Amino acid sequence: SSAASDVYKRQRSRGGRARAGAAADRGDCLYWANAQLAYFCGVGGGCARRARRTRAGGAAALARALANGDRDFAGVGVVEDLAGSLAVLERVLPTYFAGIRAAYDAQATHSRANGATPPDDLDDAAAATVEPFLRHVLKWEYALYDRLRRKFADQKRACGLAEPPRARAH
Repeated sequence: SSAASDVYKRQRSRGGRARAGAAADRGDCLYWANAQLAYFCGVGGGCARRARRTRAGGAAALARALANGDRDFAGVGVVEDLAGSLAVLERVLPTYFAGIRAAYDAQATHSRANGATPPDDLDDAAAATVEPFLRHVLKWEYALYDRLRRKFADQKRACGLAEPPRARAH
């Protein structure tokens, strides 16, 4: 059973609603919830202080994170297409990343990040409860991810890079 599923079950067994505020201590799997939102939001305008105190996002933090992502990052990538992310960085910032894709290809292991099918270790019933829970708890993180993923896809197209094969559904 996954850590997120365990947190969800623990909250339900206490009779309460599972929520981001329940993840207050560092040992909890949701302590780092909204970590990417906090990173892209930055340290100004109360972003870091709010993120540390509440571990929750918000519309203002999302707007700032998106503006920072558009203005301050020459390239973005996603872990599920790590090879493509490295190829974009190699093309967008060749002075820093020349040869990184070849180095990655030479040393990469077969994992989820480079196309291997993930194990089916989460049963359908658990998946049906975990995903809505995570989408609720990580609402702002998902919004940021969706936007950055679109930016990444646009960068790949602009660089003339082919889309990776889709992972097969299990």
